[in-house]
Formats: sequence, C-alpha cells, structure tokens
Amino acid sequence: MEVLIGMVPSNPVAALASGNMLQIIVFALLFGIAITMAGERGKHVLNLFHDLDSVIMKMVEIVMRVAPY
Repeated sequence: MEVLIGMVPSNPVAALASGNMLQIIVFALLFGIAITMAGERGKHVLNLFHDLDSVIMKMVEIVMRVAPY
C-alpha cells in the first residue's frame, strides 16, 4: 500500500524539481484523465496546451536559427 501512496505526488512541482519520474508520469496520467472527464472545460485546458506547444516550438525555431552565430 505504501508503494501505491508513494506513486502519487503530494506536490507535483517538487516531483518535477527532484526528477521523480514515476510520480511525474502518474501525475501526467491523472491530469490527462481529469482533462478528458471535465468535458467542455477540459477542452479549454487542452487548447491552452496546444497553444503553449506552438509558442514553445516557435521559440525552439528561433534558437535554432540563432545557434550558428
């Protein structure tokens, strides 16, 4: 039982900072399930992540273009 409890992070940010991969994966799965189950409001969150992905990919593109200099 203690192993199962240890898989769920009490603080997701601390799990990310310490690199605890199992807790990060469990949090991501639970977060994805919650977004799916939230219906219309979950779609707003999903769209936020899609938009964030576009912005981050544009930043990577800028860095790749500047890197040779």
